[in-house]
Amino acid sequence: EGGIAQTGGSKRKIVTSTLVECEMYADQGFDDILYGFPFIQSHLERVFTLTERLEEFHLMVANLEACQILEQNAPPPDKQWSVFLKVDCGNARAGVWWDDEEAVEIVRFLQGCQNLKFEGIYAHCGNSYAADSVGEVERVRDTSVDMMVRLAGKLR
Repeated sequence: EGGIAQTGGSKRKIVTSTLVECEMYADQGFDDILYGFPFIQSHLERVFTLTERLEEFHLMVANLEACQILEQNAPPPDKQWSVFLKVDCGNARAGVWWDDEEAVEIVRFLQGCQNLKFEGIYAHCGNSYAADSVGEVERVRDTSVDMMVRLAGKLR
């Protein structure tokens, strides 16, 4: 019910934090899912199945090695691996640091791949959870937006 409410009933464009959630939503007819945890090789078989099964299944990548693994493993027929670069803007939980040259290197690699489709950059501002005021949440938001805009500028 929560997923239906979050998507306005469309069953599209939902973000999950586990593969179990991805599979559960897929079983309930959702067909556009973003798996919010950075891709690791041990998930390849399940990710392949979800990519094959869904109209849209998107992955997060946070390092060049994950991109190389995906590029070396063909996606299902008539599909590409759809990937977002997970960016760390201060949460220190997952992702490539927003100002690290590695972020640019990863995107350059993605843009030259046959099996990968670079969708964009993505940040989860979980560092706002510790905020004790609306103003602090707004500061985290504004700082994160600034970091993402600056990174996007480097990627152009």
